[in-house]
Amino acid sequence: ELKKLKEIDIFFHDSDHSKNNMLYEFETAWPFINNNGFIISDDINLNNSFEEFCKKVPFKKAAMFNNSFGIIVK
Repeated sequence: ELKKLKEIDIFFHDSDHSKNNMLYEFETAWPFINNNGFIISDDINLNNSFEEFCKKVPFKKAAMFNNSFGIIVK
């Protein structure tokens, strides 16, 4: 479905919070996020997928709030 949209402004992760699923969703959405768009995720404290993803991709800003909510800006 992302291929049909071609690009998106915001991706909000709030599904299965396993490390593998979170990484999969971040990595799948990222190429479609437009410049200055972002990924938002809750429950990032359940595993280290958000931090691991941030180490893999170039980004403008990333922030974690209360160690449970994360935002990364492309």
